[in-house]
Amino acid sequence: MNNNEKILHVLDSFETIQEELKKYRDVLEQRYDFVNQQKSNHMDFILNMNDLKKKLVERKEQEKLIKAYFELGEKEVKKAMELNEDRRVLDQLLEQLLVMFQKGRIDEDLIEEGLRKYPANSGIGIVLKAIDEEEIEDFIPAEDFESAMEYIKYYSQGITAFREFDPEDVIHDLNNLKEWCEGYEVDDSGLDYLISIMEIEEEMPDKPDPTDILELIHDARNPIAYISRGYTVLEYYKPYISAMNHLRRVLREKREYRSVLNASNRLEKAVSELDAYYREHYLQAGGMPRNTKANISRYIKEAE
Repeated sequence: MNNNEKILHVLDSFETIQEELKKYRDVLEQRYDFVNQQKSNHMDFILNMNDLKKKLVERKEQEKLIKAYFELGEKEVKKAMELNEDRRVLDQLLEQLLVMFQKGRIDEDLIEEGLRKYPANSGIGIVLKAIDEEEIEDFIPAEDFESAMEYIKYYSQGITAFREFDPEDVIHDLNNLKEWCEGYEVDDSGLDYLISIMEIEEEMPDKPDPTDILELIHDARNPIAYISRGYTVLEYYKPYISAMNHLRRVLREKREYRSVLNASNRLEKAVSELDAYYREHYLQAGGMPRNTKANISRYIKEAE
């Protein structure tokens, strides 16, 4: 084979390889997109769980403040009751507020009634107004709070653990957590988004088999078609051989999308430059190749 035919063999072989390589690369790209989406979902979980954790911590701080108001309110009520006792006046509302403060339970009806009855600048009025402005209807029991924090901790694990989560279990737990938040009036807006993420049913495609492409590469690299001479052509042919060897190694190692894409682009660039060189130096102006198109099968038979 002369160099003209060898170059044509390279160009023809690349067309076949490129077609199969695109199919192979498309599957790898789907895997790549799946992994990236998984990473994005995991980050969304981390961010939303951290946000919920922050809200719960803030809620606990609010509750501590209200309990401090309760202690102050208990003192103010007792003062008022002592005054009423001196005046021999029975104030049932004071007794009810005292029970509320002592038991640590928020009763909105009592608070509203107290705000109507007692002056805003009185000790009781100031305490009731401060409690009312916190806009909390009930305290979160310690065991419920710890349970919610355990959910948050579990779903804030690393990406490796996240990939093993069963979507149905996650959705079930998130719905429970959402219901819990609604019961205690904790903002759960981020949970709806996380549930929607887990409801999308997707699976990572299996890694494709590169055997067919490797066979095409093997045929393309047939020793009979190897160019060993030619001062100018070798400048374009050697990068092609290097790129082809690199692609073969990447496929043999079954690397993922980015590696295969880079190797493919490198080979495509090398072939494109060899093709441009061929068109400039081996084709007559607008004509056909000076020599007949390569028929490598004929040369293989002759070599045998």
